Amino acid sequence: MTTLVKRHGYNFVRSSAKPVAVSAPKPSGSFKMNGLRMYMSSSPTDPRIGQPVFYSRRGDGPYYQWSYEEKAGQWRGSRVSVADFAPRELLMANWKNVPTALQTKLGEHYLD
Repeated sequence: MTTLVKRHGYNFVRSSAKPVAVSAPKPSGSFKMNGLRMYMSSSPTDPRIGQPVFYSRRGDGPYYQWSYEEKAGQWRGSRVSVADFAPRELLMANWKNVPTALQTKLGEHYLD
């Protein structure tokens, strides 16, 4: 008899003898991170770099500013102090408007 047992996100196929196969879970199109809030600045782009700037905060933790660096070809995050910007001027960002590459970077940054 063969049974399928799921442990820590991996699918293990077991038989009466020994494990036959291990497969990683299929990547889903979306994932959730508890307490993560995404914001955008009230101006659509950062005037210094001409790109959109996003901010993130999880729970009561620190704010992070995310901007795209064209030379590096990736999103970079940096921790920002509330003394350096006005959090009340930020607008809530819809997750669908967050670029896919940034969503991936956020998943790496905010590991559960």
